[in-house]
Amino acid sequence: MMFGYHGRANKRSLTKNAINLTWLIAFLFAQKSPLTVKLGLVILLIERSIKFLGYGMTDEQRERREAILEAARAEFAEKGFRGATIKSIAARAKIQSPALIYWYFPNKDALLEAVMQGQLPLLQQMQSLDGLFDQQPRQLLGMLAKGYLQAGDNPHTVQMMRVLLGEMLLGRNPTELLNQQIVPQIKQFLERYLVHQIQLGRMRQHDTRASTRAFLGMLMPQMLSKVILPSLQADGLTDDEHIATVIDIFLNGLKPEE
Repeated sequence: MMFGYHGRANKRSLTKNAINLTWLIAFLFAQKSPLTVKLGLVILLIERSIKFLGYGMTDEQRERREAILEAARAEFAEKGFRGATIKSIAARAKIQSPALIYWYFPNKDALLEAVMQGQLPLLQQMQSLDGLFDQQPRQLLGMLAKGYLQAGDNPHTVQMMRVLLGEMLLGRNPTELLNQQIVPQIKQFLERYLVHQIQLGRMRQHDTRASTRAFLGMLMPQMLSKVILPSLQADGLTDDEHIATVIDIFLNGLKPEE
């Protein structure tokens, strides 16, 4: 399968979905309708939420969900977020009724978020890094940098990054995935790791908020060379060469004071 997500939403997605569901249920019970109607709608909403998160599906339903995600990725890459429509995504996925997509995803924004989740394996790797806090900085920072830059080697991931960047440059933000999940998750992990390295005496005292920004910032040009600035690749600098130099600069600047 192309998408590694398979409905395993992270805690933020689960919380956001639960909050939205709670508000909808509260709204329904505030309406003047028979109790049986309200309960029926509540059950429908819960079932739909489960489908959105990818749980409790049959193999056929899971395959259809994957087909929708693949079609959405292709449509977003070809037409942009605004140009792609639920109707065009359904047509590409060979689904006769576009309304069926809403059974799996509440809207187009949710589709984009699910597609991005599937294209960013680094997010899944972050969950396993917490047990590596004692690892030497050169090894762990190298692992983190490599995982980040490898995302730019996947043409599908690059396509989705371009879609997202294009929307952001136009002042639109179709998903909070980047701003509220991806960046904070990486930033918070790195800050905690650097604080721990200071406590172990491997780095001098400093503001880890600034060092985190500095480290991530030094990786950005290499990623941009794969996404929107191919002219930066003219010098032939490889990811491994870039990572090694960045880590040397970073760690030499933070060596403990003698």
